Order: sequence, then C-alpha cells, then structure tokens
Amino acid sequence: MTRSVLFIVILIILSSGVAPAQEFNCFTVIAGKDATIDGSVMVAHNEDDFGEQIVNFYKVPSRPAGTTFHTNEGEKIVSTRESVPYLWLEMPGMNFSDSFLNENGVIVVSNQCSSREDNPELTNGGIQYQIRKQIAEQAQSARHGVKIAISLIEKFGYNSSGRSYTIADSNEAWILAIVNGKHYAAARVPDDKVAVIPNYYTLTDIDIADTMNFLVSPDIIDYAVENRWHNPDAGDFNFRLSYASEGSLKHPVNIGRMWQGVNMLSKKQYAYKDTFPTFFRAKQPVTLKMLMNVLRDHYNNTELHYANNGHKTPHEEEGTICATHTQYGLVAQLRSFLPSEIGSVLWLAMRRPCTQAFIPWYAGISEIPNGFSRYDYQWAERNHGNPEESTWDRIPVHAYFFYADYADFVDKNFQFRQQEAIKKAFKTEDKFLERQEKSEKQLLRLKNKNEEKYQQKLNGITRHGISKTIKNSLQK
Repeated sequence: MTRSVLFIVILIILSSGVAPAQEFNCFTVIAGKDATIDGSVMVAHNEDDFGEQIVNFYKVPSRPAGTTFHTNEGEKIVSTRESVPYLWLEMPGMNFSDSFLNENGVIVVSNQCSSREDNPELTNGGIQYQIRKQIAEQAQSARHGVKIAISLIEKFGYNSSGRSYTIADSNEAWILAIVNGKHYAAARVPDDKVAVIPNYYTLTDIDIADTMNFLVSPDIIDYAVENRWHNPDAGDFNFRLSYASEGSLKHPVNIGRMWQGVNMLSKKQYAYKDTFPTFFRAKQPVTLKMLMNVLRDHYNNTELHYANNGHKTPHEEEGTICATHTQYGLVAQLRSFLPSEIGSVLWLAMRRPCTQAFIPWYAGISEIPNGFSRYDYQWAERNHGNPEESTWDRIPVHAYFFYADYADFVDKNFQFRQQEAIKKAFKTEDKFLERQEKSEKQLLRLKNKNEEKYQQKLNGITRHGISKTIKNSLQK
C-alpha cells in the first residue's frame, strides 16, 4: 500500500465515528516457550495510561489463609490458602493498570478491549481490580490463575466494558478475554506461536470441546446468537467479531499498532487492511531484545513514522506502540529450568522504553530500591482504591518523577536527544543481557551455600541497574 493510499484509509476510519484514542490503553506481545530462543515464555507489555499518574513498586510478602479482601463494591473475599509473595507495580486509583509477578512465576497484565455488551449481568456491583490481585495472591500456575479469574467473573460479573488479561508462567501463556458481565473466553497461546494484543479482542476461533486449550462461558455462542451478534447461517463463530465493540475494531490506533507489532515479528508480512492472525509463527526465535525493541517502536521504517508526518517527536501523535502515555515497559522472561524466584524476571524500562534501558527485577527480590515506593505495601493497599490527595505530590526522591522529567527533556529535542539516550540505554541493557547467565550461576551457587549473600546479590542486581539508568539520565 502506498503512503497516500494508507493515509486515505486512516482518514476514512477516523471519520467513521469510532471511539477517541484516549479510550485505548496498553499493548502486549506473548511468545510461547517453543517460539523463543531460550525456551522461556515471554510477555512484553507497555502500560499505557492517560492522565496524572505515578508508579509505585512493592514486594508483598506471603499472608496467611483467611485474609480478607473486598471488591470495588465492598463484597468480602476471604482467601482459602496462604498467599504467594509477589512484585506489585502499583498505580494509585487505577482499577485496570497494575501489573503483578508472583514467586511462582505467574505474571498478570491486561489490555482494555471494549465489548458491545450494554446490559451486563452483575452481582453485588460486579468485580474489577480484585481479579488481577487474586491471581497474584493465589495462582500456582497460569492455568490456575485463569480459573481463579473465571470463578470471580462467574460469581460477580465484570464491571467494565471489556478487557484481555495475559496470564503466563514458565510453561504456558493464556489470553483471557472478558466481556462486561459474566461472559468470557480464554485461549492458551500455542507453544510455538506468538500473539499481539492491542486494544481489541484478538481471539477468533473457539473450540469449546478442547478444554486443554480453551476455557469459555458455556453459553458463549448461544448468547451471541440471542443478541444477534452472531448469525450461525453466515459462518463459524468468531469471538472477536461477535463480542468486540465496532469502534475498537475500526480504530487506527488499534489497527496500526497491531499491523506494526505483527509485522515486526512474523514470518509473513501483512498489509494495513489485512485481517491479522490471533497466533502466528515468528520469523526467527524470539529474543528479549526483539521484544524490547517492539515496545520502543514508533512505526519505524514504515509510512506512518512520525518524521513522515511532519512531527518533531512521535509523542505528538497518538497511536504509536511507545506513546506519550506509556508509563513503563516490561518484558517478562519466565523459565522452567531455574528456581522460579530466579527464573522469573521482569526486564523493566521506566516511563518510556524509547529512552531507557530495560533492567532485571527478579521475582525473588526481598526489597525494593529506595525511591520506587510511597510508604509500604499496606499503605498502598489502603490507599489504592481511594487515594489521598497528596498521592501525586511531586516528591523529589520518587523515581517516577525523575524518569518522567527525563522523558519530557528528551521530547524537547527528540531527534537529537533520543539518539543519545538510546545509545546509553543499549550500552547498559546489553551488559545486563550479556552477564545474565554468569550472574544467575553465581546466584544458584550462593542459594545453596549462603542464603543471606544470595538475597543480597539478587537485590543488588536491580539496585545496580537502577543506578546505571539514573547515571545515564543525569548525563544530559
């Protein structure tokens, strides 16, 4: 497709009454263990959120069975078993934005995906935030995490238009698409495939009989027929076309990011107007670096690159993978051949991945580096749903504001400053990648000999990475 034709297509879409871009947040890539170079399951995710934000990091310890939680509407949930320790990337006041990685190596992130349901069945107000939190607290595996979420959806109903959750561990990854109310469809990502999720449902074909790879509402097809979202005489059931809102499927922010994300990784190259696959084979074994670069992308090497549109920075326009409202990027590397507290690691780039290095945060760290938390996790739990007015006050020692200010600094002269920023980021990031195997062998030796020194080294890897990113950003 030529550049002029592509722009005409976008203009037609923009004039068709689709939803505003601010309704679309987050971007995710999932790679099965046989699709990656090291046999790990990988999940790449940009957490995108408009408005005033701050990101806090907490390590939440195990808590005993019987601990009480509440839904958004006050419905009590009592845990039935001792909880799993987990890393919590917390955004105060946000019901759909937090990311979690527990010490069993189960990660949960999500993407907004609006549905066409406007008459949801809800019990006691439904549920929102507690889905991801209960997965973090209780999940022994990704499949277990999906079943935890399903049990909550069936009991309470989902009190939001719709969402796709990615739930993964070192053996498998799942996409759980939830519709407003009590309908859902979950699909296991094939081990040898890759999936990209913008902000529309990507699941299409559903094999209800295959319960090893699909878990769905029993009436998922009948309900769509009843509401005239699916006509059995017109063809096979397609979850995406039946349940997704028309605005989400047509919006160029979704189409463009899906197009670019798939083409950056797939053997087959797709045109902008093509129908994109739910799962596809990668053009080569997927590496951490490949996924990091996807999260940094601004339609590089395409007709939609910002420089072709007369912009000085990609963050002047909406719709790039790395965007003005990206709060952080992460790549989860989940490996079964190591203890989960070492084998499960979040490679994190603060604020915008296009200006920062991805550094490792291991699931087994016992403390958070100074400047990344506001008080402690107990305060955060009390404050999360109804934040104090001072929550977003600019505290000089809080790392979020440092990285946000640096991103703004780069944007003021993006073409020059981003080149320098990414050069320093690559140097730091590549050193961690090159030293990873050696560092982890040292960790394993220490784990078997000296628990205290093992924990110090595990914590120290992240602290060292933080100090390097700060040093890079100070060299303005």
